[in-house]
Amino acid sequence: MHNDECCGVQQKLIDNLSKPLSKSTTDHISNRHDYNLVKKQIEAIVNKTGKTKEEAIKMLNIGDRTFFNKNWSNETIIKATEYARQDAIKNNVLSGNHSVLYRGEKITINISNEGKVSTAYGNHKYDLKDF
Repeated sequence: MHNDECCGVQQKLIDNLSKPLSKSTTDHISNRHDYNLVKKQIEAIVNKTGKTKEEAIKMLNIGDRTFFNKNWSNETIIKATEYARQDAIKNNVLSGNHSVLYRGEKITINISNEGKVSTAYGNHKYDLKDF
């Protein structure tokens, strides 16, 4: 049974999800799940601190992360995230994980309980030899 409270909450979630991705969200996605930016972070740590690549990878705690395709540009990653967000709206997915195929790659977005995209990631795992 629907009531104003139920439908009002759902509309607020739809409204939140319909807003463009914030800069902080796109920065988070890029800094944590864009292979090329993470590779630059590793190189910066190695160059500035003298730590090994393995130590830098441990510092960044990337062992459990998944990444977008390393051949994708940051622009492609953001477009893929927007595509997944639009697909979530179309399919009335208002919270939790939502996965889509984009350019043949599985990507997942997480939608917070407030109806906002909190992160996005691909399904690629990279390790020391990849960086």
